[in-house]
Amino acid sequence: MSDGNIRRTNGGRPLAFEYDPPSALSHFEPAELLDALSIGLVVLDAQLCVIYANVAAQDALAFRLDQARGRPIGDFLDQSSGLVTTLRRVLETGECIADREHPVRPFGSSRDASALVVTITPLGSQVTGTHLLLEFADAIERQTVPARRT
Repeated sequence: MSDGNIRRTNGGRPLAFEYDPPSALSHFEPAELLDALSIGLVVLDAQLCVIYANVAAQDALAFRLDQARGRPIGDFLDQSSGLVTTLRRVLETGECIADREHPVRPFGSSRDASALVVTITPLGSQVTGTHLLLEFADAIERQTVPARRT
């Protein structure tokens, strides 16, 4: 049993019979979990360059991560000025923007622009600086999926 799994009392002494079991999530790689999501996730750096995109994002934006990594997101989107302006504003203000609809068409694609519902969250750390997390889903699919009742 590692010292990290031992629960301690208020006095800081370990209790030999009580420990935190490993998480069920510890059996999965983080990228596998993110790729299993139906919502698109993209992480951008402060220059709006792609750092990460899960499979749903790569499908929706018609790029492969190995092609996109390190390149500005605007390189992959035709008529993306509205989205890029919004991304820059989030970087400047540090405020999250939730559920904003943006028309998006992958660059060079013959398909019509699709409306994506986008949530943009600034991520910051002293080590890596400021990044943006983009979550998006197809607006039409989102409207047709019935709400879950709890």
